[in-house]
This record gives sequence, C-alpha cells and structure tokens, in this order.
Amino acid sequence: MSSLRSGRTTFDYSYRITVRNGDTALNNVQAVVQSSSAATQVVKATVAVGNLAAGATLTTTDVFTIRQDRTLPFNPAVLSWTVTGVPVVVGPSSMDISLSEPIVAPDGSVSVTPVVRDANGVVLDNGPFQFSVTVAPVGTAIGRAPVVDGLSVSFPKLAKRLLNQDTAIDPEGLYADGDPTDPNYGKESGGRYRVTVSLAGSSITASREVLLLPSGSAATTVQASRYAGGLNEVLGAAARAAETGNTSGLAEARAALQALSAQHDNSTAVLSATQVLAPPNGGLLTPAFLSGRGFTAGAQDASFVAALATVRTRITTARTQVEALNVNAMTQDSLNTMQAAATAYRQALADLQALRLSTLGAAQQQAVLNQLIGTELPQLLDAVKRKSGELLAVVSTSSVSGRPAWLANTHAPSKPLQKGPRAFYQGTQPVQVYSFAAFAFSIFTDLSGTARANIIELTVTLVNSLINIMAADAINASGGGGVSIDMCLASSSVAYVCPNYRPSIVTGSGFGRDASAVRVTLIGCVGGDLIRNLMTLRQPRDIAAGIRLINKVVSIGNSLQQEGGVGAVLRPDFIDEDDLFGGDRLYFANGWPRVNQGRLPCVGIVIVTNTGNGGVSALNLNFLGQCG
Repeated sequence: MSSLRSGRTTFDYSYRITVRNGDTALNNVQAVVQSSSAATQVVKATVAVGNLAAGATLTTTDVFTIRQDRTLPFNPAVLSWTVTGVPVVVGPSSMDISLSEPIVAPDGSVSVTPVVRDANGVVLDNGPFQFSVTVAPVGTAIGRAPVVDGLSVSFPKLAKRLLNQDTAIDPEGLYADGDPTDPNYGKESGGRYRVTVSLAGSSITASREVLLLPSGSAATTVQASRYAGGLNEVLGAAARAAETGNTSGLAEARAALQALSAQHDNSTAVLSATQVLAPPNGGLLTPAFLSGRGFTAGAQDASFVAALATVRTRITTARTQVEALNVNAMTQDSLNTMQAAATAYRQALADLQALRLSTLGAAQQQAVLNQLIGTELPQLLDAVKRKSGELLAVVSTSSVSGRPAWLANTHAPSKPLQKGPRAFYQGTQPVQVYSFAAFAFSIFTDLSGTARANIIELTVTLVNSLINIMAADAINASGGGGVSIDMCLASSSVAYVCPNYRPSIVTGSGFGRDASAVRVTLIGCVGGDLIRNLMTLRQPRDIAAGIRLINKVVSIGNSLQQEGGVGAVLRPDFIDEDDLFGGDRLYFANGWPRVNQGRLPCVGIVIVTNTGNGGVSALNLNFLGQCG
C-alpha cells in the first residue's frame, strides 16, 4: 500500500492482506504477523479483519507494516501469521428427510433419516437435535392408522378371520382364504401417506410421501422396488469409483453387486410370479364387474394408455442396448446409443407421470400393468445387473497389460459424465482413470433409477385404484379359479420324468391360454420338504392367497435352481387344447432341465401355477438323472 524511508538502509512497507476462511464462521477476526529475521522487523503486527462467514474470502482495509533492511534481500518466508476470532455457533437452517422405502406392504415399516443443514449448507450432527414424526393420509386411506416409534413408522394390516388356516405350515395365514362374513373381508390397510419430521425448538420441518399398497401381492411389488433401489445404490458407487480411478471402491462395488445378485428373489423369475392388482380377498376385478358397480373411464385414460405403450417401447429399447454392449470393446458410439435410450426412457416416464389412470382404466390395463411391473422392468434390471457385473469384473480384476484397449488408454474426464466419452478427453492428460467405465456406470445408474421411479409411479395407480375399489365395497366374491394336473408326459412313461425329453407335456384344467401367466416348477430330490408341506394346504379361493403361494413356490424353485440345479422354474412355449382327453395342454418343445443330480431315481414334484387365477396344483413323479 505504501513505502517510507525510515533510516539510512531501511524502509517501512505497509500491506493489506487477503484472508480465506474455513468451514466455521468467525467474528472479530484479527491477524497477527511475526518475523524470524533481524533484517525484517515488524512495526505494526495486528491487522483487523472483521467478521468472516464460513468459506468466505476477504481483503482487509487495515494494514500491517514491516521495516526492511535494504542491504539484505527480503524473504517472505520469514513472516508467519496467527489468525484468531470468535467462532459463530451456526444453528440449523434447513432439513431434508429420506425414507428407507417409498413403498410398503401392510405390516411393513419404514425408517426415517433426517439431514439437518446450517445456512451455509453444511450438514450438522443429529446428536444434539430432537425430532418428532407425524404421519397423515394424502386423500383417502383405509384400514389401521400408522404407528410412529421414534424415527420408525409401521403400517399394521387389518385383523381378519381366516378359513382353513394351517397354523403349523402357514402361521401368518398368508395362504389361507378370508372369511366372507368378516367385516374386513375385501379390505386392507392402504393409502398414500405424508411423513413429516419436525425439528424441536424450531419451525423447521421436512416431508416425504410413502405408498401403502393394499394389494394381495404387495410384498412382491415392494421387492421389485427394493431391487431397483439396491441396484441403483451399487451402480452409483461404481460410477463414482470409476470416475476417480478408485480401484478399491470398484472392488467394493463388485462385492456389493454380488451380494445383491445372491438374493435370488431379485430376478424376473420370481418377481413375475405376481398379480399386481390382486384385491385383498376374492377374485380379480374385471372391467365389466367394475362398470356394473358404477366405475367410469377417466378423461386421461386414453392418453395414459398411449404414454404407457411408449414407456414399454423405451424399456425394451434400453434393455436391448444394454444387452448388446460388449464391455471388452466399448466405443463412444455404443455408449452414446445406450445413453440416448436411457434418456428417451426417462422422458417417456416423465410424460406418463403427468397423467392419471382411472380405476376402470387400471382394470382394463391390468394385464399390461402386471407385465410391466412383474416382467419388463425386472428384465431391464436383470440386464443392467448382468452387464454391470461383467464391467466390474473387467475394471476391478484386469492387469494393466491385460486391460481392453478402451481401459488401457483412458484419460481423466474434464466434463460431466452426461457429455459422453469424447468430451472427457478434451484438454486432459492420460491418467489411470476408467472414463468409459464411469460413463457406462452412470448410464446404468440412470436406468435403474428410472426403473424404480417407474415402479413407484405405477404403484400410485395401484394404490388409488384399490382404495377406490375398497371404498366402494366392490368384491368379486366368486374368488379365483382352480388348477389341476391330469398327466405329465416327460418320458416314454407317465411314471417318470427324463431330462430334455422332447416335447414334454402337462395336461389338466385351469391353465387358461396365457402362457406368460403359467409356471411349471420342478423340485428334485433335495429341498422338497418345504414345498411338500405347502402343497398339503387347501388350494385358496382368494386370488391374493393363491398369488402369495405361487410366489413362494417359484421363489423356492428358483433358489434350488440357482444353488444346486435341483429345481427349475419354466414357462410353457404355448398352451392349447388336449385333443385326446380334453382340457388344457402345456407344451415344452425342448423338454425340462435335469433336476435330479444323482444317479438313482428319486421322487420329485411337478407344480403347475397360474397367476391369472391364483391356481396351484402339484404331482409327485419319479425323476431320473438321465435317460437312454
């Protein structure tokens, strides 16, 4: 700022200073300078800085003054500073909350996590704070009120009388019919709820909505949402690790993905064994049944149906692009094409979210909603999971010399991931950062996040429709249909089952003609006890109980298939009429896989299920390990 001769060889110099603060705001800040050199003497040591906000930078109006002997060179390193001030205690300014799940089944619960920030956006420790939680319905809700316990909210199901419950095999009554004379028959706890957290001693609040799904298959829909959410979390971690070249983070993401994959219910095979609009009791509600009860079409139904068709197309395109990706030969074009598919899917979902489907419209679109939530979205998640596993195997285990070309020549990204690989490389220097992998993982994260948002959006339709149906006391008391097996022909004799016997055929009744609704579960010689116990239960008339039993059977069969090859879950190629005996015929052109891994014949189980009517039927047969 100024200089002034103070002696024959000395000058006095005055300077302002610039101070940059850390994360804590300070008041009455002062900076004091000291010198460690006799040639540089401090004349005015203290500089008044004033008040500093967290992270602020300030240039002072006050100065410090030094006296320098000009016969010696000046070295700035001889000056040292001490800055003091009074810390400003910053209180909470805002709060956000997250819920462990956006969808919950009756008798389920959610945990609430508050995040409190100060005025500078810094997250504060929750330790000193006290929170209170309230839950209120958004619109009409039915059933028992939610129960708050600290930062947890549970949603009790209705108490109901059950018929023919086997408490030893089915202690929770999941597979037993409801009593039609029970006042709660046909009803279940459900609705949209707003969870609000208040910060004690302040006016700060934050809210989130949770969907309580009152369908008979709510647990399976919740599982689909958890699958998407868990996959999204893992892939987000993988994207961040790849972006920074964090090899240990990539290894952790790979282990987390393997753990997710080990949960065999996270698969299309199990999640497709559902009926998403199954009412709590009775049979499925057809459009004709609801029309007779006064339900009418909505003004946006046609637009919703068209938007839904576009969403399904976009899901198929995205899955095709994911499955086509070669993780050992990724190119900018292949990733850009996959990203374009993800973007188109996200936009199609945004268009759908702006529309509402009536209750009658939901019944009319029942098969589409079931296919979308139960099959097409899980198929997309399965494809993303598989391809992410392949990519993580490459980036977390490849040696430098063994890396694919795209990985060996990677550069650090200087642009956001959304810009694409080419933008990553502009103005950067080569470093060991997996840019292509980061870009791919960001697309996978986008797809899994959109899939979960898709499940949540369609669940809104399910909740609204089922609440309206229950409020109108609309119950199809005739219940679901039955399934029975007459004969299995999977060898030259009806008494035996041979692996890969072509064609294999099952005849019976109640199969219908929708092959996508029918599953044949094969249980070999190991692990069949639980299934045999379940098959002693009376076939439910309530489609909800039937669907839950079907899902359990398929879940067991799928686990046995994955863990030891002693089970299998199959869909018929087609269903037609049995010309010889009448009734229905399931046709398997390539036969059935081997489920008896031993050398000797054993008694296994063939189970036919139909999610269209909730029917279940089983037959014991002798399974051979090999034939011919």
